[in-house]
Amino acid sequence: MLGLTDKAFQNVLRDNPNAIQEYKQQYVDICADVIASHTREHGELSGSVRTTAGLSAEVNWLWLTYLLNTIGAQTLAVRGSEKSAYGKLFEKLIPGALLYMLGFKHILPPPQEFERVFWLSSRSERRESDATLLYEPGKGVRFDIGFIGRGNPEISLDKVTRFEREIALGRSTYYMATIILVDRIGGNSRIESLAREVGGAIVQMSAGYWIRQVVQVLHTSLGFEHALLAMDDDQVEAFLQEQIQQAPLEDFIGLSDNFEPHFVRESEVAYSVESQRNQPTDTLR
Repeated sequence: MLGLTDKAFQNVLRDNPNAIQEYKQQYVDICADVIASHTREHGELSGSVRTTAGLSAEVNWLWLTYLLNTIGAQTLAVRGSEKSAYGKLFEKLIPGALLYMLGFKHILPPPQEFERVFWLSSRSERRESDATLLYEPGKGVRFDIGFIGRGNPEISLDKVTRFEREIALGRSTYYMATIILVDRIGGNSRIESLAREVGGAIVQMSAGYWIRQVVQVLHTSLGFEHALLAMDDDQVEAFLQEQIQQAPLEDFIGLSDNFEPHFVRESEVAYSVESQRNQPTDTLR
């Protein structure tokens, strides 16, 4: 009746049984708002439904709202459901905003530029990646997002290993590292060490300032330098708030009528890096 499958219990309620009551109350309150809106716009609804077996129900906005919501909740298991739609939206918004804030240029595939550029939702010969970054000749990274809750760690490992290690673009062959962004990892999971063994990295988006962890992975695998490496938590928050306001989110999800590549100017990145050079090294996290 509340539309909660086992997967929704993991991802929406965060495996917390105590959250069911709060969730139910929010659901009831939202339905009450919808019913009040229907009543204002269309008037009262009244009637009855009776079966030949003698079962009957009074038809009103409350009955109809809960019935339609229950029917709609069943579509959560369908590929084209709201869950899938939101997932596809965030598969573009998260890596798009992330790589933009790190100073990379957003382009459309196939690439005509091959250094410090990225594109979203490309489909390789084998499997789909949510974002592809070309850093410099011969070096790149594929990003993939998995909203898997505490789920089977083998799912995440499959994401790390499923991409080709090399791709050919133009006259160059690129070695492609893999970064998987997941909601969270189980407490006793070995997935992070397993990912390192196969040349990939997994970052938990539920961790504080996970974007800085992505920068650290890029620094290790590509030699990427960024001011975030030397920022303390307060500075990270201020930096991200400023950068996200400038991110062309409509471009990432295909709503922009006149797409033009956006990127952070090198002078801005250089200034930001220079401003952090004198920060104490013990602030690194």
